[in-house]
Amino acid sequence: MHCIFLLVLVGLSVVATEKLERTKLLNDGNRIPIVSFGTFGRTIDIAEKVKPAVIQAIKSGYRHIDTAALYKNEEAIGEAIAYVISQGIIRREDLWVTTKVNFDATTREEVLPALQASLKRLKLDYVDLYLIHSPINPLSSENGMHYLDVWKGMEDMKRLKLARSIGVSNFNSSEINKILVNSNTVPSVNQIEVNPTYTDLELVAYCQSLNITVLSYAPFGFMVPRPYVADPTNSTFEEPILVKLAKKYGKTTNQVVIRYLVTTADALPNTKLLNDGNRIPIVAYGTFGKTNEVEIIKPASIKAIEAGYRHIDTAAVYQNEEQVGEAVDDVIKRGIVKREDLWITTKV
Repeated sequence: MHCIFLLVLVGLSVVATEKLERTKLLNDGNRIPIVSFGTFGRTIDIAEKVKPAVIQAIKSGYRHIDTAALYKNEEAIGEAIAYVISQGIIRREDLWVTTKVNFDATTREEVLPALQASLKRLKLDYVDLYLIHSPINPLSSENGMHYLDVWKGMEDMKRLKLARSIGVSNFNSSEINKILVNSNTVPSVNQIEVNPTYTDLELVAYCQSLNITVLSYAPFGFMVPRPYVADPTNSTFEEPILVKLAKKYGKTTNQVVIRYLVTTADALPNTKLLNDGNRIPIVAYGTFGKTNEVEIIKPASIKAIEAGYRHIDTAAVYQNEEQVGEAVDDVIKRGIVKREDLWITTKV
């Protein structure tokens, strides 16, 4: 069983020549290589396989290496990076290194020592992308909320220039919404599983509507062996539709799968045409909640619009239309958005 995975950015635009760009512009201005060499695997394989695999990957042209404190392989990856740099194969500034917060870090204050420990193992002064590994932390007694405090620590890492970009992994739309409402930084990336057998198009569309780049892990799904996971499907690279497309374009079936991932954005519209001719944004910010918390609706709606939402949903029965109206008035007056760019839904 192999211990190495490929990761691919979902939703790269394609230039007119039909040649794929090598990098993707993130919402913070940094550019990330679209194909990553993922290193998740069995711990028993680390000593023998990870360092030579990463060295070979970089020699072969990979410029994005993905790891995590949880994988227990940062030290081996650090040795591989140090080797290729010392041999003049690549410069540090030409590599993009992604790692993820150790689950031991459950508070804002614990993020800095967690990243410092990763940097020591990686033999680096900074990482290019630092992710919250999961919204669910088995070591935290406050699952569902602890990541809000950890995210503040992530913002600290960016300010300290220990991480060029920050993001999340395995987050759904509700969990990302909580970050948007409670912080000043939109995640640059959400790393989730996306592949032809698990498309998760609703979450992909949600992230893209907010200019959050989706980084797909397990892009081949269960068409390849996966450590710790039993194969629940019979999917293979010999699927008739893949074979047909491969023959049509003169490619291999695995190339077809990768192309599908990097061009998914072109098939996901930001709006949907209604039967009356109007176009409605496909992702809405819902404001239903407890009436005794109505005071949070104005700042939450403002944050949502600033983050990229263009559809706000309310209702008379929610008893928050006044707060929603104040939020809309605020962002229009500040020039963040024009009224005609907003879609407001309410109910009788």
